[in-house]
Amino acid sequence: MKTKLIIVRSITHAMRGQNLLNNYNIRNSMERNVYAVAKYGCGYGLRVSVNDLNRALSILSQNGFKIAEITD
Repeated sequence: MKTKLIIVRSITHAMRGQNLLNNYNIRNSMERNVYAVAKYGCGYGLRVSVNDLNRALSILSQNGFKIAEITD
């Protein structure tokens, strides 16, 4: 299964985002990314299936989450 990592601005946003996506039955996992730490100061993101990516991004943005980057 192909996945993408949605990098967010803080570990708090990653934890809240994980709960939010779980409420919408979008499978995800919180993950630390060393590259993102150097670039954004926060190295946490949510790994989701490529099939769920657009829906997850829509839900997160509608709930005020700032997405730093989407990576593999």
